[in-house]
Amino acid sequence: MLKTNFKYLLITAVFLSIFTVPRALVWAQTQATESANTQEKIDLIKEKVASRVAELTKAITVGVEGSIKKIEEGLLTLDINGKQKTVNTDKDTVVSERNSDLSIDKLEFDDLEEKDEIVVIGEEQIGTDIINAKLITTSSPVIAFTGEVKEVDTKKFTFVLMEADLEYTFDFEKYTDSLKLVDSEFKEIGFTEIKKDMKIQLLAAPQKNSETRFTALRLIVL
Repeated sequence: MLKTNFKYLLITAVFLSIFTVPRALVWAQTQATESANTQEKIDLIKEKVASRVAELTKAITVGVEGSIKKIEEGLLTLDINGKQKTVNTDKDTVVSERNSDLSIDKLEFDDLEEKDEIVVIGEEQIGTDIINAKLITTSSPVIAFTGEVKEVDTKKFTFVLMEADLEYTFDFEKYTDSLKLVDSEFKEIGFTEIKKDMKIQLLAAPQKNSETRFTALRLIVL
C-alpha cells in the first residue's frame, strides 16, 4: 500500500511539473522582457537629457573686439558697439600687447585698464553673453593719412604733415617702412629722403595723450 501511494505521489509530482515549469519559464521570460523594455526606456530618457544638456552647454569659438568698460577680479565687461559681453579669464588665459610697431609683448591681467581696446579669442556659451577667454590682446588702432610734408626735423626724426587744413606730427622709427613710388615701382628710402612739399600717404599709430602726434608705421612718397 505504501509503495502504491508513493508511486501515486511520484506520478502526481511529475504531472504537475509538466505544467508548472513551462509557466514558470514563460513568467520569467515575460519579466525579463519587461525589464529590458523598461531599461531601454530609461536609457532613451538618459540620452535625451544628455543631448539637451550638451546643447545648452555647447560653446563656439569666437573672436571679438571692443572696449573694456569694467574690470573685476578675473572678469572684464566688454563693450562691443553698445552691446556688452562678460569675459572670463583664468590662469591659462594669455594676455598680450600689440605695440605701435606691431610687435607683441606679454602682459598681466592687472596691466589692463578701462577703455583699453582689446581683441578677445575664446569660447562663448551658446545663448549667453559669456566668453571664456583663451587670448586677450590690446589692439593699437592704425589710421591712414594723405597730405603734404610741411617741415622735417632731421635731429628729432619727425616730420609734419598737412592734411586739408590740419597739421599732424609723425615720429619716424627704425621699424618705419618707407617707400617711394618711382616709375610705377616702389623703392625703399630712408628718413633723409623725406623732403618738404612731398606728397605722402601713410599708416600710423596714435600716441597716448595726444590727438595730433602719431608713430609712422608705413609711408609711401608719391
